[in-house]
Amino acid sequence: MPDSTDKYYALMIFAVLGCVKGSVEAFAARSRGKGGAESSKIVSKLFILSGILTPVFIPAEIIFFKRPLCWHFSLFFSAAFLALMYLRILAIRALGSFYSVNVRIADGHMLVKTGVYKYFRHPLYLIGIMESFVYPLAPGAYITAAISAAASVPLIIFRRAEEEKALLEKFGAEYEIYKKATWF
Repeated sequence: MPDSTDKYYALMIFAVLGCVKGSVEAFAARSRGKGGAESSKIVSKLFILSGILTPVFIPAEIIFFKRPLCWHFSLFFSAAFLALMYLRILAIRALGSFYSVNVRIADGHMLVKTGVYKYFRHPLYLIGIMESFVYPLAPGAYITAAISAAASVPLIIFRRAEEEKALLEKFGAEYEIYKKATWF
C-alpha cells in the first residue's frame, strides 16, 4: 500500500529534476548559434510541444495514480537524468556556435569531432531518446515515460536522418569517414 508521503516525495523529485532541466534548457537557448539556412522547424515545434506536455503529465500521473515510490529505482533514474543533462551541456559546448534547435548548416560550418562528438555523431539525439524515458521514470511516472518515448523517439529518428543528409551534403567524404569512426 502506498504511503501518502510517497506522492509528495515523487513530486519533489519531479520539481528538482524539472529545475535542472529548465536550467539546461536556458543554457541551450543562450548557446544557440545564428546564421545559415535552418530546416526541420515543424519537428522543433513538436519537440517543444512534447517538452511542455511531459512536465504536465508527470505530476498528473503522480497525483492520480497512487503507486508506492520505489526509492532505489527513483534514485537510479534521477542520477541517470543528471548525468544526461551534464552530457547535454558538454555536447552543446563542443558544438559552440554551430549548435541550433533546428537542423542548420551555419556559414563557415566545420565538422565537430571533439568532446562527445569523438564517439557519437548525434549525442544530443541519443540523450533526447534516453531522457524521454528517464525524466518521467525518476519520479515514478511510468505511463508518461511510455507516452513520452512513443512521441519523442520517432521525431528524433526523423530529425537525425535529416541532419545526416545535410551533413553528408556539406562535408561529403569527410563525413563518410567520420560516420565509420563513430556510433549513432
